[in-house]
Amino acid sequence: MKTIKQLVVLISTIIAAAAVQAADDSVATASANLTKILSCEQSAKPKEVATYIKKLGGKAIVQASDLSDAQYTLPNPVDVFGRPVKQIMVHKAGGGEGDDYNEYSALLPGESIDAIAKAAGVAKDEVGDYRKEAGNNNISITRDPGDGVVYVTCVNNVRSVVKTIKGATNGATK
Repeated sequence: MKTIKQLVVLISTIIAAAAVQAADDSVATASANLTKILSCEQSAKPKEVATYIKKLGGKAIVQASDLSDAQYTLPNPVDVFGRPVKQIMVHKAGGGEGDDYNEYSALLPGESIDAIAKAAGVAKDEVGDYRKEAGNNNISITRDPGDGVVYVTCVNNVRSVVKTIKGATNGATK
């Protein structure tokens, strides 16, 4: 009987340890995916981003509706180009004719725009803005002149077959 009790305790301990490991893996995966999305290495839908934020214990601090802007805060930062990010903005936009896109912004208060652009490998374009194509996505780095917060923004789904055809058609009719 004593052996059975010890076996039950051992099995319970193993199951609990496996559950903790699974939860740790889930958090690590959510953190890695969110880092990739904010760094413009991976595309995602707003609901996926919200799920990752929730897994990381984040909370919505501004949310008008599921289809409009939302801002989240994380209890522990994710790494974006070597900088800790605790605030994230999500914006879903588009005309609904195959030109929809999603924007994800990492807010970096007190950071240097030039240092972040250098870490991100984003150079200034012909008009002096930090912008770069990343596959079907665009990354931009801006600074709010009012509060000085630097925004690293990834715009998903900027280039697609539908948008290419639409652009070619619009260019041909002008």
